[in-house]
Amino acid sequence: YIRLARSEPEIVKTVFQSRLEQKHSFDQINSRMELQEIMPQFAALMGLDEDEAQKEWVIRFFMIHGIASLVANDWLELSDEQVVEMMERFDTRKSIE
Repeated sequence: YIRLARSEPEIVKTVFQSRLEQKHSFDQINSRMELQEIMPQFAALMGLDEDEAQKEWVIRFFMIHGIASLVANDWLELSDEQVVEMMERFDTRKSIE
């Protein structure tokens, strides 16, 4: 997703940012069918019950979408290594220096 934002920013902006005027609640995001289909596996992977896993999923979605949006809008430049480091730090809840 972030690589796509880097290589094809106009596609990312058109597909993922052209409908930003539509507001969504957490419940709407969590009830999406594709999310419901993968949630049992994600919960098991994370060692969480499904309710907590859904909250974790939304936080991760916001983080990745935010990074991709900043990259697509040429506001942020990150290497693949920096993205991986950020995600690893997020997983261990370390602060980014």
